[in-house]
Amino acid sequence: MNPRTNIIWLITSIIGVIGCQGSATAPPLRALERSGAVALLCREATSGTGRSLRACPDPDDSDYDGEDRRVVALMTQTLRGEVAVIDLHEREIVDEDPYVPGREFLPVGANPTSIVSTPGGIATFVGVAESGREGIFALPTTCIDPVEPGEQTRDLSLWAACRLPAAPGEMSIAVDTQPGFSDSPSQYRSSCPGSTATEWTESATSSFDDRRQDCPADLEREEQIAPVGRRKLVVTLPDLGQIAIYDAQAILNQPAGSFAPCVPDSVLPLSVEGGLQEVEQPVPSDLVPGPDCEAPPPRYSFGPPPSGYQARPSGISFDGSRLFVADLGAPVVHVVDLADPCSPQEEPPLLPRAFDEPSRAVMTRDVAVGQPTLAEQQFVYAVDDADGSAMVFQVDPSAASRTPIVRPGTPYLPFEPPDRVRLDSPIRDLQLITHDEPSVDPTTGTAEIGTLCDPNPSDSGPGTLYRTSSDYSSGAGPRKLRGSFALLALGSGQIAAVDVEDWDAACRRPASNNPISSGIDWRGCVRDPNLASDRFEVDGNPVVSNETSCRVVEPHRLRSGSYLVTSTETGIRAPSLTTFPRLTSSDGGVLPTGLTDQGRRHPKMLAVPFTDPAQPGTEPELYVGTTAFTLTDRRENAIPVDPARAENNGLLLPMVEPRAYSATEDFTATFEGTVLTERHTGQLPVPVDGQIAGAPRSLADSELLLRDPDAWFCDQGVQDSDVTRSIGQEMGASDEQVLDRFVQRHDDFAELTDDFDQDDPYFDSSAAADRCGTTDLLDSCQAWFGTREDPLPARELRIVEAYHSQLIVSPRSAQPAETWVQRIHCCFPSVHGYVIRAGDQWVVRGSQLLSDIVPGDGLRCVRDCEPRRSHLHNRVFEIASTDPTCASPPPDSADLPDCWIGPVDADGSDLCTTDAVTGGIDPSEIGTSLPRSCVYDSLKARFSIYRGLEQSARDMTFSWTVRGGFSPLTTSIVSQSAGLSVLPQEMLYSEQLDAMVVVDGESGGLSLVGLGSFEPLGEPYL
Repeated sequence: MNPRTNIIWLITSIIGVIGCQGSATAPPLRALERSGAVALLCREATSGTGRSLRACPDPDDSDYDGEDRRVVALMTQTLRGEVAVIDLHEREIVDEDPYVPGREFLPVGANPTSIVSTPGGIATFVGVAESGREGIFALPTTCIDPVEPGEQTRDLSLWAACRLPAAPGEMSIAVDTQPGFSDSPSQYRSSCPGSTATEWTESATSSFDDRRQDCPADLEREEQIAPVGRRKLVVTLPDLGQIAIYDAQAILNQPAGSFAPCVPDSVLPLSVEGGLQEVEQPVPSDLVPGPDCEAPPPRYSFGPPPSGYQARPSGISFDGSRLFVADLGAPVVHVVDLADPCSPQEEPPLLPRAFDEPSRAVMTRDVAVGQPTLAEQQFVYAVDDADGSAMVFQVDPSAASRTPIVRPGTPYLPFEPPDRVRLDSPIRDLQLITHDEPSVDPTTGTAEIGTLCDPNPSDSGPGTLYRTSSDYSSGAGPRKLRGSFALLALGSGQIAAVDVEDWDAACRRPASNNPISSGIDWRGCVRDPNLASDRFEVDGNPVVSNETSCRVVEPHRLRSGSYLVTSTETGIRAPSLTTFPRLTSSDGGVLPTGLTDQGRRHPKMLAVPFTDPAQPGTEPELYVGTTAFTLTDRRENAIPVDPARAENNGLLLPMVEPRAYSATEDFTATFEGTVLTERHTGQLPVPVDGQIAGAPRSLADSELLLRDPDAWFCDQGVQDSDVTRSIGQEMGASDEQVLDRFVQRHDDFAELTDDFDQDDPYFDSSAAADRCGTTDLLDSCQAWFGTREDPLPARELRIVEAYHSQLIVSPRSAQPAETWVQRIHCCFPSVHGYVIRAGDQWVVRGSQLLSDIVPGDGLRCVRDCEPRRSHLHNRVFEIASTDPTCASPPPDSADLPDCWIGPVDADGSDLCTTDAVTGGIDPSEIGTSLPRSCVYDSLKARFSIYRGLEQSARDMTFSWTVRGGFSPLTTSIVSQSAGLSVLPQEMLYSEQLDAMVVVDGESGGLSLVGLGSFEPLGEPYL
């Protein structure tokens, strides 16, 4: 019995004994662990010879050529210093030594960092970073199959290898197409002119031993397949800041088990000079400020960039002629021309920048380049090492800049960085792919690659085969990837899709054509002048997806995960109200707002049309649940717009940018609502010799300083008197007295919320009594300011000037100035609680604060005039009626005037007024006779609030919920077998498998994500 048989018999006996001792089931063992990088190759199963990946897998005809070709994945095991082999055809992890218990893999040097296979599958190269033994191991494809009886076990002595001067980073295969020398056995030159690699190759060949003959690896066999030419290995050396190029065959020819120094054909030290350039990012026209806009200073400053950088190449991507190299040591993405690998030339680099953080030096850790699109554009995506977002560069000859693309449409997505794709989880790896699912023409029986979907109803060519079917079961759709896309592997285990050039984009839109000759409509559509009619329909049936927006597909933005359609058949897949908005009182009780006498006493929230409702094709739809409401429907499904007819409150949901909507979001509009919710860290410092240290200026006798170091008042949208005055001026208030009354009425104010504690020894101290001039301070404070539950107006502090961490305030109501200031200091001597409210206006809140207030010079809170904040509004004024029949009734009157809108205030400070009492707002009045601030027109809602016949009360609240917001197209490698803890390491696109191959570093597994369904293909290999 040989030793191997003895071992098997012993292990079998032990297992049998353990099995007899109990029935407990041991947890399953995983063969893979700490997986790192992966390479794919095509292999003929019988001979073990490599083949071109394009020849895999076998055709359906088994007699095609008698070969059994299959796709194989080779994956590094970083903890064990091995390479695992996975047969993706047989769907199994290969046990390299079946005669030893457990799964055995191919040993290489410790700490493998990268792996790459030649295009023809002849060999695979593994870079290792073992301390003191940094190098490259060459694995012939003929020797990656399991050992046969009598064969030598796979070990390090079987492989050709060479020693590198430093630890390798990522690797790639380049091709040298230059003809060979006269004495070369190959058609292509084996080394570069003047390189010492020639002697290295000859020496290796002369000492080629017998063991290597058992694992042949002749790259001449694949030099005639695309890409045609001599195979060169491109290796990054991060510690040296270099790229080295080695002849692949020369490494394979090294004596097995030897470890001579690798001799490069060429070495390119990477330059970092481009990182010191001051370059301005071009911006699209919708981000160019107006001539009167003076932008505030940048919020974030990381100090000046360092005077110099040291190149540290990281991720690489090769398009066949240019190598793009990310850099963790310098703010550049290197561009290396490898048309001649013997003479690599570094071109001007791409310049990573951060639009929102212009002073930050942006380093990159990964990069991916795509093939040219049908529009002859080429893009590179690079991962920002600081936040894991992706920048996009255009790199074709028509590119206007070497900085990241600043995408148009940012004013509708103000919370997204304009120049990058950012998700909730950092990007771990990325790939740019081109993918098609061609449709067969039933007439010709042929299918064309790269056909654009044609939505024109009058056409009948091949492009019409890709239209969305009426039941959404086929044709253009979210999970049908036709075109160019970026696929992002996230730290959360998700794979997200980004549109680059969607060939079906023209068919993903509403059926209506924008009737306006210029500009965009409420759906984000621009008029299609080639359409003969006003609708994309044939016989009344849409030939497009009939989704709610023309911006379902946008280049370099996340792809939609579902059709943006709401109906009784599809359910809620586009922004829709769950119910009509309802009005509640401060105590949460529901208030009527219908056509009853009680309903007329209260305010109404009603929709405002986007344009003239009589203009054909402009009428909006509002979905409440799955029921559609329109403006022209005079029955029960009419959108509420007329205060004299509306039984319900209502609003419109703009669809210019569907990505602005969350999956589900709750909204409120509250009268005199909180701008800043209650805080308990406010301070009212007492002046010393009339001065307060750190105050922005000296205070008047009637002013106080409210300080809260980390309140960030500007970020919370706090508005002071100057801001309120500017709003009044924009609303047409030219009379100074009217403007003063408007400011006094609508300024934001702070309300002190602390109660007076009778157990606080301060109120019984003689010092406080002497300073405040009263022997019963507690009772006096309650008399002056009331209590938390029953506050008096003296607690309200009008905000005169707002700064980022302090406010200058004065009494909001008539108070004796000096006495009021003294009483405030006496009754609120230390840290105290407060809230900030808006004066006599409605505050709109959702999950995000929609405000255009930012810190300006001296950290004063000012309005930001930049276009990016042009749609950020969180305030709306009530509309009141000037009709004399709408006189305010006594509160207890049973006889209400024949009016449907509340009356204007007697002091004339109402600027949102109408002389009509029915019909609602005419859109043509907005911006002319009716100020724009009277209509809430923001990213996610459009409405006005009409005053009731009684004054609105503080904390009255309209509330509504929007469902069906934008959901990106993602899938996940989290699975029942891999578990919840996953961490993608690397991702490759396999055209042969029509799938993404994803390495998980946490479970060690390898997952396949099919591009036909954008779902995992079964459980991962573990």
